[in-house]
Amino acid sequence: MKATTCPTITALISEIKGRENWLVILCGHKDAATLPNSSGKTQQELAKMIHSELIRGRVGTALASARVGAFLNPSVLLREVRRTGSFRASKYNFQSEPLAKIASALLKDSTSMKIEDVDCQYLQSIINFSGLGPDASKLRVKLVKELQKYKLTAIKSCMVLVDRRFRPAATDFKTEAEMLAEQYGDPEFFSREKQAAALSLLTSMMHEVVGLNESMTVFIDEKGIRSGIFEHMLLAANRINELRDAEVMLDCFPYVAEKVPEGVRISAIEDRFEQSVKLGYIQVDMQQRVRHAEEQREADVIKGIRDHAREFYRQLGSQLIQRKRQPLDRYIMKIPLLPAFIDLINDPRLYREELGYLSSMATDAFNQMEWLETREVAKNITVRDIIKAQRIFTFVSTAFFEALDQPDPEGNVLDMRSRLPVFPEQSLRKLLGAFFGSEQAEQILKLLSFDPRSGDYFDIQYTPLLCFGSNFILPMGILTSSDLVRGVLYRQRKRLLPVGGSDPMQVSLAKALTSQGFSVACEVKTFVDGRDLEIDILAVLDGNLIIFECKNSFHPCSPQEMRTNYDHVLKGGKQLSRALNWIETAGVREELFKRLGWSVQQLKSIKTCVVTANRLFNGYSIDTHPVRQAHEMHNFLKEGKIFLLNSEFRLWRKEKFSIQDFNEYLSENSYLKTFFDCMPETISTHPIGGKSSLQFKNFGLEVEALERATYERFVKIN
Repeated sequence: MKATTCPTITALISEIKGRENWLVILCGHKDAATLPNSSGKTQQELAKMIHSELIRGRVGTALASARVGAFLNPSVLLREVRRTGSFRASKYNFQSEPLAKIASALLKDSTSMKIEDVDCQYLQSIINFSGLGPDASKLRVKLVKELQKYKLTAIKSCMVLVDRRFRPAATDFKTEAEMLAEQYGDPEFFSREKQAAALSLLTSMMHEVVGLNESMTVFIDEKGIRSGIFEHMLLAANRINELRDAEVMLDCFPYVAEKVPEGVRISAIEDRFEQSVKLGYIQVDMQQRVRHAEEQREADVIKGIRDHAREFYRQLGSQLIQRKRQPLDRYIMKIPLLPAFIDLINDPRLYREELGYLSSMATDAFNQMEWLETREVAKNITVRDIIKAQRIFTFVSTAFFEALDQPDPEGNVLDMRSRLPVFPEQSLRKLLGAFFGSEQAEQILKLLSFDPRSGDYFDIQYTPLLCFGSNFILPMGILTSSDLVRGVLYRQRKRLLPVGGSDPMQVSLAKALTSQGFSVACEVKTFVDGRDLEIDILAVLDGNLIIFECKNSFHPCSPQEMRTNYDHVLKGGKQLSRALNWIETAGVREELFKRLGWSVQQLKSIKTCVVTANRLFNGYSIDTHPVRQAHEMHNFLKEGKIFLLNSEFRLWRKEKFSIQDFNEYLSENSYLKTFFDCMPETISTHPIGGKSSLQFKNFGLEVEALERATYERFVKIN
């Protein structure tokens, strides 16, 4: 009998393209066992093919590709579609009609192709979100025209506005309403981080539409800045960023898009998910305020680099900064390598700002500052090297702003014209080369700068030195406020972990558990169902067994970064489910306890927990497994206290720790529930244009309600 040959994916797509009986054709191949395999690699190729065909305008081929993939394995296809972003309208300049057509076709045949409910929900969200496409496309087209119209001045003028948000001019103060909105994370507040993201998008769009060149570093449009032209450009770019963020939320997290009278609303499938995300950012902000207050208390003890820069300006400012009145009245920066300047930069001691920064970073890394500052963030570049580079720019910018802040009738104009110094590449190499070797200087410049010719993703807070040809613009407010070490680590895909050693977060948690009487075992390895299984921490106390999965990753600053964290948490949940099934297997516990040297005992409970280094998802549950933050858990075990509302409260039931306290901490009735109960729903609305608006269902923290609830539930001890 002659063997039947399976058609290639491409041949199968061609065979069903435009055919009404496409399903009959595919079923025929299935019956004849002539379908290609439905592996992840095949579905990944199909997801990429959908994207490439839509880019070319070949909607019929894209639809046929989606049908083939969904017929082979709908859940895997849509997983790859979400991972690659093939159904994101922004990838097609918001020409969303073809996406709606494909999603509608798949949804129509969902029963025949056995598409699961969760995937049908995703397809419906794509259809709903596509309704914003026409107005979003008009918004983008209008913005492109504005960029083309002001191509010589737009980026630098917008950069002036954004840089002022990071380091305001002497006459630029926030209103009380702005300060409150920023403090409590009002989603409709145009924060400096949102402005920086908008500037990053505008820069990328300008490069795509016109191209960046040195002529764009010369002038700003003072009239346009005053009249609000560039503020409106930033606002428009922010709207596009919000649309893009919404797409990432739909693709990567448990969110849905639903039609509402005002347009489209994005909301979490479970309120607790969004609450845990929002609370995570609030807790980070609270922690940063505490650390900043501690740094301020040290102000009289340890001198800061900014203090030295101000003194330097008062004594030698004319050698660093000069006022030029022709052809335009402005300040220009010169960086003479004076001995006093070189000595300050080369001083091996840490200045106050650096000490606070390193201390905070060491705490987050569960390690010591001495270890941290010698870690490499790139080849032959250490944490201390990046801090030293930032020291140079902080010193220079502080002295420069001292000049800009001097009382002057033309102060506002001088600030606009002067705050973005432009340096030839050779000048920056020379400056950095005075403190590093030439190879190191070149590498540091590359790590901190964005060159549009590289084709990389641009975020001005990660790479604040912007290259235009052979010139660099230095947005000094952004540059000195950015977390350069974190930016370099993120772009290099590196983490601050011991080489070849165990995770310090895991070690710290194991010690905290041991200190409260737990029997603890780390990195318990076994082989289950043909696969390796490793349990990060196994702990038992008074017949209560707890399985921990530890995930150590950065605190995310955007939905894109949050995706990595969520993937880690999802993976942790799957690992815990495997571990729990194994431990609950008859005879396993007895054998395991003997292997670990623990006394075999009757267990009262078995609990699980995903422990994360950052605060996002704290209080959420993944497949019934609670998610908790490592520092918080460490504090609960060691002290059982929480500092809130300028007071200290006890989280334990009594003065001493008990396993009942910890079990409650891991339950849905943990102290975090007190926060969640004080986070009512809010809706933020963002007009896109025409009659369309993008809404987000958020949750805000009511401080007064939290204060009442805290006093009712917990004992105040200080």
